[in-house]
Amino acid sequence: MNLILRLILLSALLGLLAACSLRPDQSERFEQVNPRLVEAHQQQLAAINAWRIRGRIALIDTLENNRDAASLSWSQNSEGQQLRISHPLRGTLAQLQVSSSNPSSMSNPSPMASLTLPNGETHTATSVEQLLANHAGIYMPFELIRQALVGSKPAQGASAFAYYQDGTLAQYQFADWRSGQQWQIDLSHYQAVAQPNSNKTVLLPHLIEVTEPGFELKLQINQWNLTP
Repeated sequence: MNLILRLILLSALLGLLAACSLRPDQSERFEQVNPRLVEAHQQQLAAINAWRIRGRIALIDTLENNRDAASLSWSQNSEGQQLRISHPLRGTLAQLQVSSSNPSSMSNPSPMASLTLPNGETHTATSVEQLLANHAGIYMPFELIRQALVGSKPAQGASAFAYYQDGTLAQYQFADWRSGQQWQIDLSHYQAVAQPNSNKTVLLPHLIEVTEPGFELKLQINQWNLTP
């Protein structure tokens, strides 16, 4: 499977080209900070249910020294998630829809994830992870990417946490028992984002880096919108 198709699939999850890269984040990271700051920020993130982002995504195959990048729009609401991958010259490369629930029984599940390509070809599966495994021969923990997007700590499987002084999450490692893979997650460039129907703000990351031996995924968020 060529690299661009892998990019289309992988970017459904969750260096960028130099022209669109952010400046390096020089904030110092700590293994321990005030736990009240960490808890307070994580509670703010847990209250976020609906959002929309626009940005850029890059996939780097470090083994073959290949890379590609595309524009990304990603939204989440009570019905599920929608992702659109596009290129300024080639238009829409792919659209992914993920249902928020599966009413069918485990013995006869209905598709929860569907991927539509520019030629109209559609692939479906009961999960994004299965979709990637079936059509790209790889495993990518979609929920891990989604949680990292807002800066949330995984409920289990994560270790080696590091934080910024204000209690926001900076880095952690994630061991996936299903695939045996070890992921390194880095979050940076936090900025205040307005909360809906409120004069309050919440700090959200604008650069997420997901690495695993031979693979690197970078997501640069240019616009955050929180919706009711």
